[in-house]
Amino acid sequence: MNYALLIIGEATNIFSKIFVILNDLSNIKFSFVPKFSVDNFLCSLSSKLKSLCLLKLNDLGIENLRSDYKDLMSQDRYIAYSDISALKEKYGSLVNYCSYLVKSSMFNTNKLLEDADLSQKIKNIAEFRFTEEIEKRNAKYIESEKNKYKSFFINAKGNELTEEQKNAIITLEDRNLLIAAAGSGKTETMLYKLKYVLEKGLYGPEQILLLAFNKKVRTELIERAKLIGINLDKKNIHTFHSFGFSVINKSENNTENNTVRVADENFMTRFIRSYIPANKKLLDLYIEFVTRYLPDLKETQNPYAEYNDMLERNRYKKAVTGKDVPYRTIKGEYVKSYQEAVIANYLYVNGINYEYEKPYLSRNKKQVIANPDFYYPDINLYHEHFAVDNSGKSVFGEEYIENMNKKIKLYKKDKINFISTTSGMFFSGKLLSYLKKELIKRGLKLNPKSIFEINKDLSRIEEVSKK
Repeated sequence: MNYALLIIGEATNIFSKIFVILNDLSNIKFSFVPKFSVDNFLCSLSSKLKSLCLLKLNDLGIENLRSDYKDLMSQDRYIAYSDISALKEKYGSLVNYCSYLVKSSMFNTNKLLEDADLSQKIKNIAEFRFTEEIEKRNAKYIESEKNKYKSFFINAKGNELTEEQKNAIITLEDRNLLIAAAGSGKTETMLYKLKYVLEKGLYGPEQILLLAFNKKVRTELIERAKLIGINLDKKNIHTFHSFGFSVINKSENNTENNTVRVADENFMTRFIRSYIPANKKLLDLYIEFVTRYLPDLKETQNPYAEYNDMLERNRYKKAVTGKDVPYRTIKGEYVKSYQEAVIANYLYVNGINYEYEKPYLSRNKKQVIANPDFYYPDINLYHEHFAVDNSGKSVFGEEYIENMNKKIKLYKKDKINFISTTSGMFFSGKLLSYLKKELIKRGLKLNPKSIFEINKDLSRIEEVSKK
């Protein structure tokens, strides 16, 4: 809290007249304060400050917050994160005021309130420190519900559900992620969770939506729900597609003559042929998708993984198998890294003639000195892509940096025409634009392939991958 002392009039040997101006509270006037009674003055000031703060706190609803919090803790249900957020939002002005008090210099020097309990309450409200207390309350509540609904947690086969299943059923957070192995009872847990919330009256049937991945699972869910007495039907249990259809077909913009239909397997092919060639923006996005996000079409690889994670996995696989883990490009060749695959795909779809890792030979043509990543025969240009970030560091350590510098020194010594790109350029999104600029500057012409050629190549690789 900011404050100021203003001395009015001339001081005598014994008295001074003082005004204390307090921001956001009011003015307090102290007349003829004895100079030798400083302690009494501060005590009086602290008392008045406390009174004013209490008035402000009450006006902003500190007692109502205490009452609402008590009601929340006493409810017969699991307390979710959204309950705490709603409480904080409701008393936002009170929280902000308490934060203001906590940040004030007088509060931090313990001269504002001189009341430890009130100070702690203000701190708790300012930081909204209720999470730990609610977590402990929820843990006790779950155990209480397990005992209360002991007979409820017996399945149709007469077996008691596991502790993990019971915890998952009773826990009603805003978002619940259940991870379990096949056959461990995920569907059973989901159905008993529905039965639990319906039996407790926490939600009505009209508030329940259960989504399945296919018709077979949907049918199974409907049948199993009936077996354990859940009063739900096809209106509550959908596949993702059927629910989407029901929403769209009921919308105001949809008519009987405009019923939504399922897209057949040739929909994307027709869309690509009809719309993308005529739309420059869509065409650029499609080319980017093909070159950047489809560098490897083998199911054993994940091109969407972070580069460093991929390196770790590949190093581990190499250590186990003794083999490198390659990436297949649209052209059908294998390269050693994800970023090299992106570069190769970009070159290929732009019709740029290149060779991957063409050996750089000694002057007598008998010894391989290096294997630059790419070579462009039409302009006699070598291209090295180095795994270094923008600060010059590499995930492969100092040895990699030393070898990189040796290569660069060798190329310069032999006056070799070469360019280099880095992982730092890749992650900043500047690599491909830089590469394009450098190649064009050196006289290379781009001859982009048509979408039909690209898709034909993709289909060919997909067929090879399936074999």
